[in-house]
Amino acid sequence: MATSLKLEVDNSPNKEKKQIDEFRKAVIKYLQDEWISNYAEQKFIATTLQETRMTSSISDMPRGSSNQFRSVTELAAIQRAEAKRFLEIFHKKLDALPRDYRLIIEKKYLEVELDSIENSDEEVYQDLRFEKNTYFKKKKKALFSLGCLLLNSECS
Repeated sequence: MATSLKLEVDNSPNKEKKQIDEFRKAVIKYLQDEWISNYAEQKFIATTLQETRMTSSISDMPRGSSNQFRSVTELAAIQRAEAKRFLEIFHKKLDALPRDYRLIIEKKYLEVELDSIENSDEEVYQDLRFEKNTYFKKKKKALFSLGCLLLNSECS
């Protein structure tokens, strides 16, 4: 007798659409959590963090063991180099997007200061002279496209 092992395979269009929507949401969340939320800080580090002055000091106090293998200057240089690399990767992928997508992402997420909030969607679509529905469709596609490009660069 054959065993009754049921394997549910739902190839319905609704399930496939749901899986695609979940994938899109995950890619956009990745983009926002790993890249966009860190963008202003990385830009600040890459552009304003200056070299620490290298002056010697003499002290009879023992050095702390917090970081005995790297100096503050080395750590700042490494942090700055990592931030520059982050920005280089991000902008390379951003520049590969269609112009409308790039403008939406720049206006919505990148033209903000370190401690300020992002521009409102209404401000962005009015500034770019898009209709509201067109803007939201393009924004969703732009975020997904950039997320995919950055995911690919991280895997390489």
